[in-house]
Amino acid sequence: MDNTKTIAVVSLAKIVRKDVFCLEDNRALFDKLEGMGVELLGFFDKKMSALLKWDSHYHHPVIAVNNRDSEKKQIFSLAHEIGHLFIDYGWLPEPYKNPDDFNNLDGVLNVTHYRRVKSHQNGRDSKREVLMDDFARNFLMPYEEVKQLLVDNGFNVETTIDQLVERYYVTELTARRQLGFVRNRGD
Repeated sequence: MDNTKTIAVVSLAKIVRKDVFCLEDNRALFDKLEGMGVELLGFFDKKMSALLKWDSHYHHPVIAVNNRDSEKKQIFSLAHEIGHLFIDYGWLPEPYKNPDDFNNLDGVLNVTHYRRVKSHQNGRDSKREVLMDDFARNFLMPYEEVKQLLVDNGFNVETTIDQLVERYYVTELTARRQLGFVRNRGD
């Protein structure tokens, strides 16, 4: 991802987390979404992680997550779909949105198959999903906070990963990827 997009994703994720969701504990994400008018559903499937659709009758988004997944993985899937809502569709929660802005949306907007089966996505879709994963990680573990935690831990990677998992309630893999993202940026 080019530097301009990276900075934009990091900045947007921070703003959405802090100013829109006022999220301090990732475990509260389910309640925060429902409080903003997002309908949450669960399903059981061996191939899909999550599904995003638009309910044109009630004018709100619907996110369904796989109940086979751990709560941490479900939270990541929610954050990924939030990325699609904001970046792909320009969605804003109540009271900021105008319901008429989304009259042209209907039905399934996104199905996330990643991490379940080999992807049959084209290059553009694959890049889009990577972008949403970057958004999700930065939404759940803000870039600057991860960077500071690494410094506070004397650049000890394993200690930092353990603390990220504990503090942000994410999987070890997600913490490793975010720490790698922060270290690779090196700013």
